[in-house]
Amino acid sequence: MARINPYSAFIWHNACTRIQKTEDMKENIQYVVEQLKSIVGTSDKPEECGGELPVKLIALPEAFCTAWPDVYDDMDPMKVYNEVYATTIPGPETDMLGEAAKATGAYIMACMQARDPELMEERVFNISFIINPEGKVICKRHKSSIFFRERVTCPSDIWDRYIEKYGDDSKALMDAIYPVAKTEIGNLATTICGEADKPEVFRALAMNGAEVIYRAAWVRGFYDQFELQDRAHAYFNNCYLICPNCPVTYAPGGTRPLSGGDQTGHIIDYRGNVIAKTQYTAWPEVMAYATIDVEQLRYHRFHSLWQNTLAHLRMEEYILPYQYALDMGGLYPNNLAMDEPPMTQRPHDDVIRYCINRAVELGIWTPPDGWEPFKIPQEILDKIAKAKARPQPVPKSKK
Repeated sequence: MARINPYSAFIWHNACTRIQKTEDMKENIQYVVEQLKSIVGTSDKPEECGGELPVKLIALPEAFCTAWPDVYDDMDPMKVYNEVYATTIPGPETDMLGEAAKATGAYIMACMQARDPELMEERVFNISFIINPEGKVICKRHKSSIFFRERVTCPSDIWDRYIEKYGDDSKALMDAIYPVAKTEIGNLATTICGEADKPEVFRALAMNGAEVIYRAAWVRGFYDQFELQDRAHAYFNNCYLICPNCPVTYAPGGTRPLSGGDQTGHIIDYRGNVIAKTQYTAWPEVMAYATIDVEQLRYHRFHSLWQNTLAHLRMEEYILPYQYALDMGGLYPNNLAMDEPPMTQRPHDDVIRYCINRAVELGIWTPPDGWEPFKIPQEILDKIAKAKARPQPVPKSKK
């Protein structure tokens, strides 16, 4: 296996005008492409702002070219599908962004909302992806749990479709839900925002070989949580985390940034240390560089007998709480978007309240004094009952 020399990773919080229709993405992406050529540099033009070593990895914010119109405008899910995120990955937009990868000679990690008709029609997904220096999408991953205001579909929302497409073999499902791209700069993987309050996502990627993980965005005003989550995931899995936050968002025609996003990002090493962090300046599109040394990470994994965490996993013990919960019927119900589009805000809130009730029913949580179970609307209970009535296959392990 060829040695991987240290390189720079670069995070940048670009300006983005909130889109109203799919075509609006292109102007945002063209701006990103031109700026990356200038900031990172190209083969015939030195970089404007450089890292200590050549930049081989660029990470862009969540919604870098869309700025979440579905969330902030509380859009109907079918309007989102038909008018706002009517594209695919790969597609015209990633082809445009690929021009920046080719010009800079770097891998680009990013995410955007898009369709995936090969998986399921009439659904929108929040998809993270990796573009190689040849400008091609080499890995894409569907967000597995969402900020509760999004209008996108997660794998468990259409679980039966995953079983139909990939079978009930655990390795096939791991590769579908937690893909890792093995490249000449390390094994790369991607996550988005609210997935980071579920440690299972990062453990799954690490178990599938990840060494450098992209994690984009967290809610404004909660930076301490953002850093805490990422440092923990990096340490527990001996991985680098590359963590841009949110784009600098403008309303269409607006001249002042909107609230709702944070531009404090960071890069974390495999020991959980912050090795780079953006700093607010008069120029709002803040950035940061850090050195990534994959060989050093690999040396640590193979020579440390204590803090190489995966080597200490006792699977039979750790699988028990999840198997117990599944045997009891689970918490968050799956298949909720198999027959209907994702819910809007208020119905989804009621699903979360249903899950809280379930946690009490199963004896997992002890409620506070005076608490009464939430009253769940009958239409929500009917929707959950319909989803639960579908067959519930359990992935099988390969012996």
